Amino acid sequence: MNHKGFFAICIAFSLLTGCASAPIERQTGELDFQYESQKSSQSHQQTIAIVSPKFGKYESSKPTSYNGMQIPQVTADFNQRFYQGQYARNLEAALGTGFQKLITDKGFRFVGPYQNFDEITYTDKKDTYLAIIPSLELSFSKAAAQPVCSGSRCVEEGSFSIGGDFSFKLVEPLTMQTFMTKRISLQDLEISKEYRAIFDNPGHNKNDLVALALTSAFEQIEKASNQGQTVDASKNLDTSDKALADAVNEFYAAAMGRLDTYLASEEILSFSRDVKALKDRKRY
Repeated sequence: MNHKGFFAICIAFSLLTGCASAPIERQTGELDFQYESQKSSQSHQQTIAIVSPKFGKYESSKPTSYNGMQIPQVTADFNQRFYQGQYARNLEAALGTGFQKLITDKGFRFVGPYQNFDEITYTDKKDTYLAIIPSLELSFSKAAAQPVCSGSRCVEEGSFSIGGDFSFKLVEPLTMQTFMTKRISLQDLEISKEYRAIFDNPGHNKNDLVALALTSAFEQIEKASNQGQTVDASKNLDTSDKALADAVNEFYAAAMGRLDTYLASEEILSFSRDVKALKDRKRY
C-alpha cells in the first residue's frame, strides 16, 4: 500500500468517530460610513429641515430550506439579508447624520432629522427656510450560478451589484412647493463585489459515514498532492458578509459625494426671494 492510500484510510477511520458539520469561518466587514465634506468658511442664517431617508419593507419569496434542511446564509437573497439585518437600519441612521454634517459644513443651520415630513411642527415650518426630503430604493442584484455540490461539499462563487435610485427634493415646508429635485441612479455608481462560500451540502446523507470520511480524506490528499496550490475545499468559508459591508460603505461614500455636489450653497441661496414670497402669502 502506498503512502497516499494509507493516509486516506487513517483519515477515514478518524472521521468515523465524529462527523459533525465543520464550523463556517465567516469573514466580516465593518460599517464605517466614511465621507468628508469640505467645510465652508461662510455661515448663513437659513435653517434647513432634514427628513431622514427610510427604506420600505422588503419581503423575500426565496426558499430558506432545501430537502427539509436550512439553506446556508450565503445562498439566501442579498436583499433579504440587507433589509432584515442591521444593514438597512444602520445605513438610514448614517445617512441622517451625513445630511446633518453636509448641511452644517455648507454653513446652514438644521433642524431634525425627522422620521417623516408630517413630524415637522407648524412652528418649524414657519421658521425653516427649506426642507430636504430624500427617497431611497436600494436593491442588490446577484450574479451567481446555483451552488455546485459534490458529495458532502458545496461551493458558491459569484458577485452582486447595487442598483436602485436615490433622490431628494428641496421644498418650502409651508406650501410644499418644490425648488430642487435631484436623482442618483445607483447603477451609475458601478458598485460590485465578489464573494465565495464553501459549506456542507444540505442534501447530503449525513448517515453515510464512510462516504463522508472518504470524501474528506481524498480532499486532503488532493490538496497535499498539489502542494497547497488549490483552495482548501474541506474548510467551510463565507466571505459574503464582508463583501456586503464593503458594498454598503462604498455606496455611502459615493452617494454622499454626489449629494455634496448637488447641494451647492449658491443654488440653495438663490431661492431666497421666492421662498420669502411663498411664506408671506401663506401667512395671510
